[in-house]
Amino acid sequence: MSSSLPAHNDKSPSRTPRAEAAPADAGDDFIAVLDFGGQYAHLIARRIRHLGVLAKVFPPLAATAELKRARGIVLSGGPRSVYGEDAVPFNPDVLALDMPLLGLCYGHQVLAHHLGGQVRHLDHGEFGKTRLRLRPGDTGPLFEGVPRETEVWMSHGDTVVRAPEGFDVLAETDLTPVAAMRHRTRPVFGMMFHAEVNDTPEGGRILANFVALTGARKTWTMERFIEGALEACRRQVAGRNVLMFLSGGVDSTVAYAPQAPGAQGPAHPGPVPAHRVRGRG
Repeated sequence: MSSSLPAHNDKSPSRTPRAEAAPADAGDDFIAVLDFGGQYAHLIARRIRHLGVLAKVFPPLAATAELKRARGIVLSGGPRSVYGEDAVPFNPDVLALDMPLLGLCYGHQVLAHHLGGQVRHLDHGEFGKTRLRLRPGDTGPLFEGVPRETEVWMSHGDTVVRAPEGFDVLAETDLTPVAAMRHRTRPVFGMMFHAEVNDTPEGGRILANFVALTGARKTWTMERFIEGALEACRRQVAGRNVLMFLSGGVDSTVAYAPQAPGAQGPAHPGPVPAHRVRGRG
């Protein structure tokens, strides 16, 4: 496959270049999640991390060379249609990479549409809890341990009605004839439902099966993440003073609390009027 990607023109103000520290997880295996604009992309990454494997979220136009470093790729859901001008621009070379690929909801439609299947609009859509029926026969490693009928969470107006050539249909629902599919010779899978949400009871098992297929080493822990994030902050600050606004809310408090014990030099707390923070004074 070939793609014509837009040139990157950095028009940001010039600044003094500074050597940046390598991330603490630079040598770790990871699974890439392509974010097509859905609300669940970061939840997918979180579910994968909870399985012990590092997950990183990338934009759909991420460079092929960057994604080649991943052990597997998940294509997330999204609110648009895969056909016409409404489609999310993405790097189609991703679909030819020699690694496990998993499309979820919109990602499932991306696989079907770009590999020669058919996606069309449903009159009433398919939303909420839905009964998924696995086809008779071998449904492959992704559904290992999953009952032949199970409940899944659907949220889509378009659906896959025909799988691309070379794919087997694994599951269906009353409205979606291709609710799950897999390539016969490559580790490429698509599912119309959201495996990452709690309303898909077997979703955790399905994601765990996919992670196992990637062969990624389980090196991610929350403790290691915190340690690495703090070390990266120390290297970036490099002995300089830091101006930090602490609102008392969850985000700023969580950002400040881990660094407070290791901070060097005095802290000078003081009130800042809200209108100053919002740029109205």
